Amino acid sequence: MVELYGIRLSELPPVEKTASRCAFFDAWHAQHPRCVAESSTLASLGGLLLLEAAGYTGKLAYTALGRPYLCDLPIDFNYTHTATHVFLAIDRADADGVSPRIGIDAEDTGRESRIEPERMVMRWFTEGERQAYEEEGGTLEAFLRIWTKKEAFAKWQGDGLRVLQKSDTCTATAQYGIRFWDYREENSVISVCARRELAMPKQIRMLARHELLERLSEKKTRRNENPDD
Repeated sequence: MVELYGIRLSELPPVEKTASRCAFFDAWHAQHPRCVAESSTLASLGGLLLLEAAGYTGKLAYTALGRPYLCDLPIDFNYTHTATHVFLAIDRADADGVSPRIGIDAEDTGRESRIEPERMVMRWFTEGERQAYEEEGGTLEAFLRIWTKKEAFAKWQGDGLRVLQKSDTCTATAQYGIRFWDYREENSVISVCARRELAMPKQIRMLARHELLERLSEKKTRRNENPDD
């Protein structure tokens, strides 16, 4: 079962209030002791706030490559952000015993003035991806759709972005039994990578600030009432 959530950065509380509300803050801060830029801090904590608002708590840890995970729950999660949004994907373990694994990436179409698609295509895309890019018209939108798939696939693999150049989204389905799902939220192009047999939501569940805070308040109340949970 897959869950998808998102929130605009402008809907998140200020950094100091976000930190105080986030049950995962101590573990996050230990991993990112030098993260001082407010925008990047807010985006990173925003992904964890969405995870908590979705109902998941526990001991947060990080792999050697810096990928966060929950030690006590049979789920995998991954989050990403653009200049305006944070998105979270969660894969819960099924009864078939297959370990959950998921990757998500998003890019803003407003990046047009800051990237050079042709140069990045030549450097990072495989031959099949270059052909797909050309067949889709060689537009910025085509580039971002493939690029977000590559990053989501690299995150699904769990090896970090160091495998990005070798990650071939054109052969991934046959080789790994996965699929890519495309979403769009305002100016964000979003790709999710997961096992192809999974049922995916038709759209991302976008939260407003009041919904996020209500969910967090409910979880805090339950923890206070059941401190051993």
